Amino acid sequence: MITCIDNMITIQVQEPKNIPELRVMMFRLTSRNPAKTPHTFLNHWSITHTASGAIMSTEAIKSWDVVPQLANVRVMLVGEQKAENSVSTMAVSYRPVSDADELSLEALEPTGFDFTGASAISLGHEVIATDAETIRIRASTYAEVNVDIVIANFRLGLNGGPTLFNLITRLNNGAQMDEALNFRSGFRLPGRVAVTGKQISSEYKLMPELYPVPSLWEVRMGEFAVVELPFTVTINSAVGNLMRLRAPPYDLQAQDFNIIQSGTAETVTSEVTSTSSGEMVVRLGTQLFRGVLYEASVRALTPRVPNPTDAMWSIEILDGSQLPLNTNDGLTEGFRLVERAELTVRATRSPPMAAIDVNLVVDPKSSQPDELILVAPLGFNFTPNCLVTSSFNRVTSCQLHGNVAGRASARLTVARLTSVLEQVVIKVTTPAQNPPSTSWFINARDMASDLQLAWGEDPSGVLIRQMLGAHVLYPGIPQIPGQMAFSFITNEKIESGGAIRVGYPTDIEVLCNGLYLSQVAITGEVTCMNFIQEGYFELRLDRPLPPGQQAFTVTSTCPAAVNDNVFYIIILTPTGQVSDAAMSIPGLRIQHGLPISAMPLIWGMAEPNRNTFVSTGIELLAELPLKDPPIMSEIIIEMPPDFSHQVQKTAQLETLTEPLPRREGGWLDVTDPRRLRLLMDEEAIQKLAIGSYRFQWPIMVPAVMPKYNIWELTVCSPAIRNESCTGSDDPRALVSFPLAGFGMGESHPSSIAFTQTGDASPVRANWSVLALLAAVAWRHVREA
Repeated sequence: MITCIDNMITIQVQEPKNIPELRVMMFRLTSRNPAKTPHTFLNHWSITHTASGAIMSTEAIKSWDVVPQLANVRVMLVGEQKAENSVSTMAVSYRPVSDADELSLEALEPTGFDFTGASAISLGHEVIATDAETIRIRASTYAEVNVDIVIANFRLGLNGGPTLFNLITRLNNGAQMDEALNFRSGFRLPGRVAVTGKQISSEYKLMPELYPVPSLWEVRMGEFAVVELPFTVTINSAVGNLMRLRAPPYDLQAQDFNIIQSGTAETVTSEVTSTSSGEMVVRLGTQLFRGVLYEASVRALTPRVPNPTDAMWSIEILDGSQLPLNTNDGLTEGFRLVERAELTVRATRSPPMAAIDVNLVVDPKSSQPDELILVAPLGFNFTPNCLVTSSFNRVTSCQLHGNVAGRASARLTVARLTSVLEQVVIKVTTPAQNPPSTSWFINARDMASDLQLAWGEDPSGVLIRQMLGAHVLYPGIPQIPGQMAFSFITNEKIESGGAIRVGYPTDIEVLCNGLYLSQVAITGEVTCMNFIQEGYFELRLDRPLPPGQQAFTVTSTCPAAVNDNVFYIIILTPTGQVSDAAMSIPGLRIQHGLPISAMPLIWGMAEPNRNTFVSTGIELLAELPLKDPPIMSEIIIEMPPDFSHQVQKTAQLETLTEPLPRREGGWLDVTDPRRLRLLMDEEAIQKLAIGSYRFQWPIMVPAVMPKYNIWELTVCSPAIRNESCTGSDDPRALVSFPLAGFGMGESHPSSIAFTQTGDASPVRANWSVLALLAAVAWRHVREA
């Protein structure tokens, strides 16, 4: 039986037979060493053999020396930088058993610790010596008194993982006192998240086809952007570990966050669990392996922090331990952001194809640039020396700068801007029409550093204002000449010596000299120069062209097909500058299978506010196609503004030749005072005989002739429903004939063939005379 009390053990032998003397007896026991070696007088083991209470024998032997063990040892990583191979700070604390003068600390695992150049920053401690992974620190310690030592400026081991240390205290003479060998309960060294490159992309840069100019420039403060962070780790992570991103004052967004493995583009499964105050926590559904390159992509709202070091990015992999599994120590710098400048671009006039003055207002905010690059929309351009005026000479020059994303740009040299730039006028040339995007951009730069400081956009800018009322009207029947009418409304007066330039498709034959030109609203002597190869003609004016409605006609003959069926009208000053213009005026379609022409307009004496008569009609010059001819369902006569017909009943519309096939049940609509609708028999009209079909009706002449003094005869196709054809702009219009009107006090020479009653209702003249008049009129048009 064995009995243990404190430091004494009693073994009672209960064998059935006595143990013979000189028999060697051996036994093993487990004991706990004292904290340190006892005094020499006490440091021995003794054994006593008793029998029936009498001492039979006794012996004592010297015990071993006890190596004192440091108690309450803690090795903590307390520096800001905690990733492997970083320069950091650790705190070592322990309770010694023995008095000592120094501590020796040796880092065994992981390899790579380096205490060279380290310092002790705790009070009363100093570094005695270092030898790579070992450091000796002078630290006077007393038994049972806790010691706290802080070691700074040493380099952590490589790769990361569990740490292993040896701690030994010694006296000044080198005698070892206490120790803690193979200490494994210290900190776990975090691995490193190595960000191998970073990139921030504005939402404009991600869609360069939609934002060609902004996609070239830096990310601005206060805008959403996408941050891409390629990284590797030195310690494998497990499924369920967390990734924590921190970048205040960036506002991280959970939307569209993802991690991919570079090279394979394989997605790392992840789930955003929280976002708050510039921090995002993501649960990893896939393991991350050391040495493998991954790429995290996160959407963020950028802060108003231009300096990259004022918004550092931290990436940590967490597994629930006190220290991260992997970290970048928050040492990834943020991004250089630029200011959001404000730009206003305005113009008092902006006709197409003109040189105009543009007013600029630029607010650089806090950027203070000394160079501005102004980028115009597509089609706009700058004159070589584009500066017109600048208040207080704040802009010293304006020069062409080259193209930016295919757009013209100008370089404005300025004194360092610390406030809003105003009252700056530059010269710009306009395109033919508004481009798809009307945005103007300003790039505020610093010339010395060649860096962008800010940029801004004016999305409305300068809108091209096409000349109002620009219109062209012509029959569009192949090989049959007819009048081609142009109308427009100008806003500015053009002095004498100006010109009207009209562009037309080169497939169309245009004649504009002499009788081929009717000036209509244009006064004075007009000379026409026709540049057939270039596809335009010019009417050169010897009198001023007043603002307002203008109109004139020339003679044209269309081919069977027209390429680039577009017209333009440009008003030129006497110096050749564009005053106003209308570009891309659509031409009319070519009408096949309808060989008709309009009969010349004949009228009686035109006196203000008096009745007279007008006659016109159509002439079928060739037989209509036998198969599916265009059906002439309605003929619309539209009079110029302020004119009105005086037809109250069908008898007042006189037929001067063979009548056209009339629709039964009502063939004439006179409800609109400016428009007559003649309704045809749609079956009979398809078999119309070659010949002339003229009719006349009474009208009221206005007090003043309108500027658009052009009569329109339109032939319309059948209605799908029961709607009426409204004239030349109606989708049912097959062909329209413009007919130049007459002036006040004029009468047509052929009007002598007619007599007028008191109510201006014409009386039918001799048929042979009318036929002769029609033939003469047609010959006049053809010869013209």
